Amino acid sequence: MCAQDLEALVKAKPLKISGGLGTDHVFYQADGISQRRNAPYQYFLNGNINFQLFGQLSLPVSFSYSNQKFNYTQPLNQQRFNQFGISPKYKWITAHIGWRNMTFSPYSLSGHTFAGGGVELTPGKWKIAALAGRFLKAVNYDSTETSNKPSYQRIGMGVNISYEDKGNQYGVSLFRASDDKSSLKTQLDSIGITPEDNMVLNLKAKQQLIKKLSLEGEIANSSITKDTRYVDDSKNSYLGLISENTTTVNYQAYKFGLNYQMKKAKVGMTFEHIDPGYRTHGAYFFNNDLENLTVNYARPLFKNKVQFAFNIGKQRNNLDNSKLSTMTRWVGSSTLGWQVSKKINIGFGYSNFRSYTNMRSPFTVLNSSNPYQNIDTLNFIQITQSINGNLNYAIAATKKRVQNLMLNVSTQDAADQQGGKDLNTGSTFYNGSLAY
Repeated sequence: MCAQDLEALVKAKPLKISGGLGTDHVFYQADGISQRRNAPYQYFLNGNINFQLFGQLSLPVSFSYSNQKFNYTQPLNQQRFNQFGISPKYKWITAHIGWRNMTFSPYSLSGHTFAGGGVELTPGKWKIAALAGRFLKAVNYDSTETSNKPSYQRIGMGVNISYEDKGNQYGVSLFRASDDKSSLKTQLDSIGITPEDNMVLNLKAKQQLIKKLSLEGEIANSSITKDTRYVDDSKNSYLGLISENTTTVNYQAYKFGLNYQMKKAKVGMTFEHIDPGYRTHGAYFFNNDLENLTVNYARPLFKNKVQFAFNIGKQRNNLDNSKLSTMTRWVGSSTLGWQVSKKINIGFGYSNFRSYTNMRSPFTVLNSSNPYQNIDTLNFIQITQSINGNLNYAIAATKKRVQNLMLNVSTQDAADQQGGKDLNTGSTFYNGSLAY
């Protein structure tokens, strides 16, 4: 999200119109399995036009057409997620007005769009951000309407304060969002939606231990009352911000990293833990129930014309042993970027994912004659490898015209094993694209 400078307002054009038009063509064919698509050929046309007033206010219109579906959107039609907003800036003060999004932390407020207002202040070594607005609009349940998910009206607010000095950083943030249980005429219990209350407290820091060695960490606690309609006098309000009852749960997430900067290379190690069920009203989607331990390395080569990086790590889930299966995954990837010339850039990438899933069937456990029977027949291993390459050629780059030619190719191979034997369920994907 870009912030506009008021000092340049008088110099801006009263009206600026921009837009684009694109087309995609998809051909489909499957060998070895039955066809899963009715149309072997699909085409898509899409376009957009944007009206910008005085360099501050944008009103976008977009359309798309294909032989499968047609969709047309207009400004101010918030049901279809077309929104407008402005972010005027003067020196170290930035305001956000309208439909905006801000980020405090991946575990707290993370890019969720809201309708309201916010402010960011950066005086000296301090950074202060605050916001308030509507995160969800009240939407009644309609069995004939599938484009909008029913929801209670959700109002959120938050503040984030951080201080940075000589490479050291310290910050704290508080985010709160609550559903209005009276915003709907009909309750949504039948489809599993209840009015909720959420508060996230987040602490983070980065400290230089020695000249080239730094330690950084982040801890977050997300408290969610899953149904605010229950009244429990034995429960108190948590910090005066969230009302607790028998449906209130607390989730934790934390991440710590150690980084060492050599002459040109950077090596680091990161550990991350996210409780099962962790979520926040400040993010649309959240991965939880996982622990990650990764090691990474990166450095430039050949006078910074080549950038090389790789990482390897281990991930596991089922942290509370409540699931019937536990997955352990080894993750490894590497990337190589080469700036051949001012106009030509080439990139390569490789990744290898090896997942181990140990399935615990209740039927097998109860009916085994001894604890060692069928001990490994349900162990499931999935191996996925992918290779990709890209080429970018800058034909022209002037104030009036930017032209690029881009080529991308990739392949992915997946294979399965169970009980130490290969399964006939593997697949190979090839992808290629040429763009101008």
